[in-house]
Amino acid sequence: MNRPAEDNKRIVLESLLLFGLAGLILYLGLYVFYPATINRGWPQAFAFPFFLWIGILILIPVAILLYSREEKSGTFRARFRLNPVKNEDLKWIVAGIAVVMLFDFVIMDPVQKYMAKIPFFSPPVYFPELLNPMKTIQLPLVSLLGIPLKGNWAFLFVLIPLHTLAMFAEELIWRGYFLPRQEKVFGKWAWLFNGLLWAYGVHFILKWSWIAFLPGMLITPFMAQKTKNTWVSFFIHAVPNTVLWIVVLVSVIG
Repeated sequence: MNRPAEDNKRIVLESLLLFGLAGLILYLGLYVFYPATINRGWPQAFAFPFFLWIGILILIPVAILLYSREEKSGTFRARFRLNPVKNEDLKWIVAGIAVVMLFDFVIMDPVQKYMAKIPFFSPPVYFPELLNPMKTIQLPLVSLLGIPLKGNWAFLFVLIPLHTLAMFAEELIWRGYFLPRQEKVFGKWAWLFNGLLWAYGVHFILKWSWIAFLPGMLITPFMAQKTKNTWVSFFIHAVPNTVLWIVVLVSVIG
């Protein structure tokens, strides 16, 4: 086998391994360790975010470690495509956010709720209402993960930076590190390979969203590849997720 073919095989296997490993950590954390720890008396407000984000936050040092093993041909920022956001990028960011929010909160929401009613796809009963379409959200929320929200500004001030860092970690490794490598193998279709792995490798635990989350999972890497800018995909990923912050903010204000 020649060297380019060996490199391509290594890129594909590395992608399958890392995306799959991240998904496995999420599965073990939320389906095994989280229910086990709350049964032992751990507070939900600590246990759920911990097992949700610990496997994601470690992706930052993993991305840096993988980068350190490469032959350097440019700066860290250039390698991970953390480029300045230009006016043209802003257009794609706005378009991407609009499309993702339309699919996530309008078109695909009924699909997600329908699938959640099917036993095989149903979320665990212990999942909080913000991740469980089987539960009704009535604003303002009185409590979340077992802690009262009204006036609890500390919860909001912890949630926002941790959530933001988790989303940045995903974009740094999936779009910043892996997508350029996958382009060497799949060319203009790398975004599709990247998005499918992100959806069904990392987020396979969200079975009730297997159809609903696909547009967002594909649009994000598509925009990253089109603009060659990881910040573009970060904003397309992050801004729709700020709905969570708004829900908590409204509840904290009461």
